[in-house]
Amino acid sequence: MKRSVALLFLVSLMLPHWATLRAQPIVINEIMYHPASENPLDEWIELYNPTATNVNLSGWRISGGIAFNFATNTVVGAGQYLVVAANATVFDEKYVTVGNVVGHWLSWTVTNVNGRSFTNFTPTLSNTRNSISLRDSRDNIVDSVTYADDGDWAVRRRSLSLSGVRGWEWFTEADGLGKTLELIQPGLDNSSGQNWSASLVAEGTPGAQNSIRAANIAPLIINATHQPVIPKSSEPVSVTARILDENLAGVSVSLFFRTNVASPPPFVSAVMFDDGVHGDGAAGDGIYGVVLPAMPNDTLIEFYVQATDSGSRSRTWPAPALNASDLGSGNLGQVANAMFQVDDSIYSGASPLYKLIIAADEITTLSTIFNTSANSDAQVNATFISVEGRSNRAPLSDRHPQSWSRQPLRESAQLSN
Repeated sequence: MKRSVALLFLVSLMLPHWATLRAQPIVINEIMYHPASENPLDEWIELYNPTATNVNLSGWRISGGIAFNFATNTVVGAGQYLVVAANATVFDEKYVTVGNVVGHWLSWTVTNVNGRSFTNFTPTLSNTRNSISLRDSRDNIVDSVTYADDGDWAVRRRSLSLSGVRGWEWFTEADGLGKTLELIQPGLDNSSGQNWSASLVAEGTPGAQNSIRAANIAPLIINATHQPVIPKSSEPVSVTARILDENLAGVSVSLFFRTNVASPPPFVSAVMFDDGVHGDGAAGDGIYGVVLPAMPNDTLIEFYVQATDSGSRSRTWPAPALNASDLGSGNLGQVANAMFQVDDSIYSGASPLYKLIIAADEITTLSTIFNTSANSDAQVNATFISVEGRSNRAPLSDRHPQSWSRQPLRESAQLSN
């Protein structure tokens, strides 16, 4: 008998400061990582040259999930696109009007086992998560994207009924449903999933402008975090987030928070500032913050961040969730949010301490799974915190075991028993 719980981890990594608008010669612009055909031969990556100058890719290569070396004198014209196909022949047969294509990176072997043929493709783009790095002739990383089928690269959605229980799932049409991942604003950071979305058209837009491209988008909310990780009742709590936008002038940022109980009250808003006196670091560094007063022991706070630019384009993190596909996929609003809990207990053991923070309504769902629907694979949202023995560091649980952070990661994982 299997019991399955998905954990919504919430983390922030402190990254170096960067300019809001970037300038680089070539960007990774579109990714077909999970074709509807399930055939790795249909995979491809598109590069885009946003500059007014041709770029020669002699000596350049793509590394990470795949390996591809560009031929000498491969040129991406100013404002033009170049598709790198897993198999150029298969690509040409499918996209007959696209001419700016190179390839291929994919090879395969066929093995006969007891009269049955098995094909092994390598290397392939992962259907769940992969890093793609574009390197120049000196092996410098020009651009790098780690895409995923969860977190900011997807949307939280109510699942179908699983043995009588509706849980949560990550959903994106780029994940095997015939769409590609497209970059929205090439002038902003493309390492954030918030700047990507599924293409509007089936099979994407290889060799042409992305179907969802926009010159001005809602601000990106990066590295939303709270400190301390596990606050005590004597400690105020700072919430910060890095905000990226085409023009930070006129951007407003707010924290929405409430105590999570069986019948939670409405969210309360608090303005976040980038002035150096609200737990946000240095003034004018693009990090916005607000400090909440100390709260009683065991208080569980649910929160999200909203950023709005001067053109009234607005984004929240975590993003709003969707209803189940069989219930119309309507917008459910802010129902899957970040959380922290005040805890005065002291742990000094040598082994790691694992702490789950689960909202009241999710506990009800979890109880139903354990008590009446033990065979259900429905997933619930939670915040997971790991406190290392005799320290206060939390290991980064995003499938990168060598990385560390003081905050738990926002992503879906399985806990089975």
